[in-house]
Amino acid sequence: MWLRLSLAVMSLALLIPALAKAGTVETLQGRTEGQVVLGAEAVTVKGHSVPWAEVLCVLADPAGSTLPRPNLVRLRNGEVWAGQILTSSGKQLEVRCDWFGKRPVDLEGLAVLEFLPNVPTRVIPKRQTLYREQGEPVPGALMWLEKDALGLDCPLGPTTVKREGLVRYVLDDKPPGAPAQDNDEVGLIDGSVFRGKIEPEKDGLRMMHPVLGRLSLPATAIRFVIRHTTAARDMTELSPLTLETGEGILAKGRVAPSTVSPASFAPAGDAAAVARVGVACAKIVRIEPQIKLRYALPERNGQRLLWRTSLAPVDGARGDTQIKVSVGGKPVLEKLLTAADQPVAINVELPSGDDLTIDVDFGALLRFPCGVLLLDPRLVLVE
Repeated sequence: MWLRLSLAVMSLALLIPALAKAGTVETLQGRTEGQVVLGAEAVTVKGHSVPWAEVLCVLADPAGSTLPRPNLVRLRNGEVWAGQILTSSGKQLEVRCDWFGKRPVDLEGLAVLEFLPNVPTRVIPKRQTLYREQGEPVPGALMWLEKDALGLDCPLGPTTVKREGLVRYVLDDKPPGAPAQDNDEVGLIDGSVFRGKIEPEKDGLRMMHPVLGRLSLPATAIRFVIRHTTAARDMTELSPLTLETGEGILAKGRVAPSTVSPASFAPAGDAAAVARVGVACAKIVRIEPQIKLRYALPERNGQRLLWRTSLAPVDGARGDTQIKVSVGGKPVLEKLLTAADQPVAINVELPSGDDLTIDVDFGALLRFPCGVLLLDPRLVLVE
């Protein structure tokens, strides 16, 4: 996706100090925080060299280096392209990105067009719906898009809407598909997220992308790297077996779990709340009270299974949240999370069982908003 690096990004990247970044490296054995240096053979964290083959996730966080782009295009496969949304007519959208220049992309492969990147939403998005800064959402199929306006085929007939003041247009509201197990995921400081096979180099990464071919990604532009392996499952990419919601007025309109990726790019909302307390993460699952999730667990084959994450209150929390975790009906964890709590690291071994249940409810102090964030939740198999 990102063969060509524009002069603007190159200039800004040069302002980012060195290749040593405060961050986190995660392996099967655990997480280590400290200065991170990306190398061709290994990742160095806190002076310790970790071979790339052992890496599950690298979070390299150069302070103050986020490069905001005017728009984001979210693809159905989970990728994010940061850049400019140009025009559309027919079945394609033309976009411009610092990493691959200007190119058309089929609309059928897109999920969301973000005209104002990462503006938090407190409602469940609906497909073929336009959301604005002011006013109610506008349902309708996208007919065309130009620099200053777009056309919608609404229930009451075709209409033209100015792009000024638009937040997002949702083409598809289904969760993104999980990446192939042999693919890696790379998040950049401009908000882009790419999936493909990486080859570490001295000053960055080379990615072979299934559509865009070879991409050169400099270390100064890399926010995170997630490597997919059968030994670790990223829970933000898993669909729950069941999702139960409560009944009554308190449960009405509660938001189902959602994933924000990468977390640090949102200027407001949950990601900013996490950043304010000094915790870095690549992905977030938000779960509000009166929601119970049940996930299938992987086969263990004689290995131990760990649940690894951090728990944090949602942005602007004013009430308490009760979290209960169990496996096959056996209690694993019970935690009362107050609005003032700092993120709590969790690394627990799960007992035998086929499913993991996460039950979130109101705590003693019943005020809105409230809820829990799972930061980089992962299921890890270890010897």
